[in-house]
Amino acid sequence: MNALSQFAENFVSQVNLNSRSTVYSYAHGTTDVPFVSANGPQPGFGCPGLQGQYVSRTDCSGWVSYVLQQLAMPGYRAAKAYRDAHYAQDPCPYPRAYIYCNYFQQAAPLFTALPVGQAEPGEVLVWAPLTWAQMTAFDPANAPAGDTGHIMIVLQGGMPINPAAIQAKSLDYHPENGDRLVGIVVADSSTVTHESLHNSTPPYVDCRANQPKPGCLWDGQPETAGLSWGMITFVVDANGAFRQFCFDATDPGNSFHPTGQGTEAPGSFVSLVARPEAGALNA
Repeated sequence: MNALSQFAENFVSQVNLNSRSTVYSYAHGTTDVPFVSANGPQPGFGCPGLQGQYVSRTDCSGWVSYVLQQLAMPGYRAAKAYRDAHYAQDPCPYPRAYIYCNYFQQAAPLFTALPVGQAEPGEVLVWAPLTWAQMTAFDPANAPAGDTGHIMIVLQGGMPINPAAIQAKSLDYHPENGDRLVGIVVADSSTVTHESLHNSTPPYVDCRANQPKPGCLWDGQPETAGLSWGMITFVVDANGAFRQFCFDATDPGNSFHPTGQGTEAPGSFVSLVARPEAGALNA
């Protein structure tokens, strides 16, 4: 475990001590500083439910931007400069998931892009729908609708998966062609709970499903999401390249995406990990 993953794991472990210390929110400040703090709620958090020293009120990209700002400011500044140069009209003041995804795909300075199957602690894991991942600029009048992607800090990579445990899932998995199931433990801000690992060290038990936080609303509903950790299961090919993902493969109601059904066709997501190089880290 390196400095980024250690920092993220420590932060989440503190937040998990009190589920009222985090909410998921698209609300952004007037600067590129997300609403995340290791020193208690700050002015502007705007949520009476937040308590404790470690607090987080942000979306996934705000959380990752915060971690990079703390430990890899040169890397964050490079990604922010890419956002300002190509996506200046995006309403979020820091790079959103699809911008990070696009940046890492462009042989980004200070980061090495790698297949999902090679994920290691301290790397940045990201995915974005193809419609967003192929955008070269942000136009508010023509921006695609829906999900813009997701971004996380890797805590553990290559966790073993028992195929028999998820064989009833609808997924395009072909081990005869070299496909593998890979579990990756992440720290992220999300509205979707992940698979909990009760027997790991430490126990990566997702605390997002705990009681709603009074006064904290997301889409008008009491907030039950926010910052935590858990395992996401991926299908990767023989080279480790992304094929599908599932937030919680043990949940019968949680399917693999893309499933090839509805509006999501196979290959409609782009996903990779980005390894910060030495020059991306704080001196």
